[in-house]
Amino acid sequence: MKVGDIVVSTDFIGGNIAKEDHRYVVTDNTYLKNLVLSKTSLQAQKETTGHRHPGQEEVYTFINGEGRMEVDYLEFPVKAGNVVLIPDGAFHKVKNTGDYVLEFICVFDGKRHTEDSDIEFMTNLAKESDVQIISSIDGKKEIL
Repeated sequence: MKVGDIVVSTDFIGGNIAKEDHRYVVTDNTYLKNLVLSKTSLQAQKETTGHRHPGQEEVYTFINGEGRMEVDYLEFPVKAGNVVLIPDGAFHKVKNTGDYVLEFICVFDGKRHTEDSDIEFMTNLAKESDVQIISSIDGKKEIL
């Protein structure tokens, strides 16, 4: 619901499904110009794909369930009420070690990084540093 210039969400974060598969559902609220508010519902015994976002910091707040999180290859337990700060470009992933859905809220600046935008960044970086990067998406390998 919108009240003047203020958005009030009655379903927690509102927004639209940004990603969905057998592991999780990710919903993004992109109403604000400079921040994205995202909610992930991670199924029991599943994990997110490990990734990094060059040029982007994130804050994760766990709201339900328990699991483990990895940030720059340091793994630690997480549960409802924990807040994790993810530095610019840090590798991160979440594992649900429980028998129920693990839910967390993520706030980040700018826009959502996608596999395509991450590949574009790495390709540009490789061109600048004269390094070959091999991409493997859906089992197909190619030199970028």
